[in-house]
Amino acid sequence: MILPGFDRARVLFTGEFDAHRALTELRETLADGLPAWWEVLKSNDRGAVLAGEVLGNQRIVVKTMRLDRPKDVISRLFRTTRLERQRRGAHRVAQAGLVTAEPRLMFRGRNARGTVVETLVLDRLPGETLLHTIAGGRADHARVCALARDVGRLTRALDDAGLFNRDHKPSNLIVLPEPFDPALALIDTVGVHRRRPSDRLGRMLANLVIELIGTGLTPAPVILARVLRAARVPVRSTWRRVEALVRAHGDPTPSEDPLGHPDVHR
Repeated sequence: MILPGFDRARVLFTGEFDAHRALTELRETLADGLPAWWEVLKSNDRGAVLAGEVLGNQRIVVKTMRLDRPKDVISRLFRTTRLERQRRGAHRVAQAGLVTAEPRLMFRGRNARGTVVETLVLDRLPGETLLHTIAGGRADHARVCALARDVGRLTRALDDAGLFNRDHKPSNLIVLPEPFDPALALIDTVGVHRRRPSDRLGRMLANLVIELIGTGLTPAPVILARVLRAARVPVRSTWRRVEALVRAHGDPTPSEDPLGHPDVHR
């Protein structure tokens, strides 16, 4: 598992956060590996997503990624690494007045093997992903209808703000516990960018459907229609557009099972 690199660590970004204290605490906490009270939310050969607490009882998500490929040299130079893009995407979402996991600290250092590792620390939002809520059947019909409305409104709000999210899917939406309003928050904002002429709201709606189909959770037509109405788009023409995009996508099965963990702020 790839842990943050603390040797020659350099702070790249800090929000309203005591960067020095947080970095010191993370170094002490993770010096000998992952403590039993921390969670591994995701791990592969490129990085890891961890969850724990810092600065007393502040719940955080720690995302690490090693930067040892030739192309990483360019992305480091131009600040276009995946975590840097996620940080900027979160800023755009927050600027639009929408809820997201707020970045708190970003730093880069070397691990014990001398590998450059970049780390992003974010708030950990309460709740679970929309995908898990749907898969777990934890919402009655009225709640499902309300969530469909909120999905449509969130999608419209992104478009109205001049933003496009190429990873707009249920596993990247967190259902916040009541009485939070709005009920949905956006995570994994690496795919959020300023809308280009070729970007269409229908593409974001299609991405929502593709992941649901790929995980065996195809939405009922009445629920999809409710999403479209809440997004304030022409239902019939947008429905046909979404159908065409889904067909053109091909096999919707995700490369990694998004239902593998109950709460992955990826």
